[in-house]
Amino acid sequence: MHTKTKLGLLLAAVATSAFAGALAGGCSDDPVVTKPTDDSGTKADATGGTDGATTDGATTDGAKPDATPEAGPPKAKALAVHAAYGLPAVRFCFAVGSKDDGSDGVVSPLPALPYDDAVSTAAGLPFPALFPGTGGALPDTGTDLSNLAVTPYFINAATIKAEVKSNAKLKTCNDLLSGKEDAGAVSADKFWKLPTLPKGTFAAGKTVLILGVGCPAGFTEPGLDGGIPSECGGTLKTVVVNLDNVTKDAAKIGYQAINVSYAIDSVAKATGSSLEFSVGSLTADGGIDLKTVVPGTAGAGLMVEKLLPTTAAPTDALPATPDFTKLFVAGGVRQADGGYLPGVGGPFLVPQALADTYVLTTGDRTLAGLPAYWKSGQAYTAVVVGSHKQPPYIDPVTGGPLAADAGGVFNGRVLHFLVFPNDPVIPKFQ
Repeated sequence: MHTKTKLGLLLAAVATSAFAGALAGGCSDDPVVTKPTDDSGTKADATGGTDGATTDGATTDGAKPDATPEAGPPKAKALAVHAAYGLPAVRFCFAVGSKDDGSDGVVSPLPALPYDDAVSTAAGLPFPALFPGTGGALPDTGTDLSNLAVTPYFINAATIKAEVKSNAKLKTCNDLLSGKEDAGAVSADKFWKLPTLPKGTFAAGKTVLILGVGCPAGFTEPGLDGGIPSECGGTLKTVVVNLDNVTKDAAKIGYQAINVSYAIDSVAKATGSSLEFSVGSLTADGGIDLKTVVPGTAGAGLMVEKLLPTTAAPTDALPATPDFTKLFVAGGVRQADGGYLPGVGGPFLVPQALADTYVLTTGDRTLAGLPAYWKSGQAYTAVVVGSHKQPPYIDPVTGGPLAADAGGVFNGRVLHFLVFPNDPVIPKFQ
């Protein structure tokens, strides 16, 4: 379905926002995240919900190895996203063991990741962290995790600001999570232990997307526009999905999409509408011509935690000389009559230029890698995160609304997209 809209762009000037530096500090060549599944330890089912079955975007046999091939099958590639609406900026630790219940897990002696303060300082950030609404590729630490059970931990990044790369005496994860105060352990209210990911989660050849979602216990959110209650659920959990890193059309771009915005999903459910994912281009009159790529299910959005479609849906090829400021990904809540659901200030529709989407996803404000990031013949997964109730820009000190031209930085809790390649380049641990 094609739709033309003349909306203002929610994310205009993202590329100049200081928030984009949070991605550089959390998800570049620096080791980033560790391994977050569902609070019951299950994985999201490709047909919806979390019934304990693995979400296979497609079979991953024959996935490409890293640029520097190693003996044997390629290791799994992993991406992680901080979509846990109620959590602060976090760093990651993990324990590994042989038992799927995590009972024999041993906490890694690695630093809490990310930890490179040179990267965060260069980005204008107070400390290394993965901030809400951001994500990236997990580093290759050299360990084969395919036959290990992994238990992830989130640590409040603000509480371990001194445990950074420049500190020769930094405390590592086994110190921070030791429970021993004299070893510098963080208090129990400053970290969150997540359910164990069973053996095989990181099987060779897979591309795994790990999403921290939901809200911690006790978190409440005001009612949505029109008095619709939030369905964040008050429960922090993780969801693991396997991306289709096999299906590729040399002449087209392929897309999958997953919604982890509880706020926007509750709007779709309450109104009998559907959240859909589209691509499009700028028209001569300043509008955007959108083409639906991933339609939602009426009354259920794209379904929170549901990867659609099961294989990467092909779209049109990129132009020979693409202008990434005039090509878009978009998502909207479409009503049964074909129009977009009205909202405060305009319809529930979020268009993002591919240039802005690249910055939000990678943190590269120089745009140096932009031409190589978007390519015909590749498959991508769009992740819908955040809430439409949040202001797009906030005061970096107080957290209150502040216009971008007044010094506001992009708010990672606002409704937006991250878009990752299904066959990503994985940084090495440094």
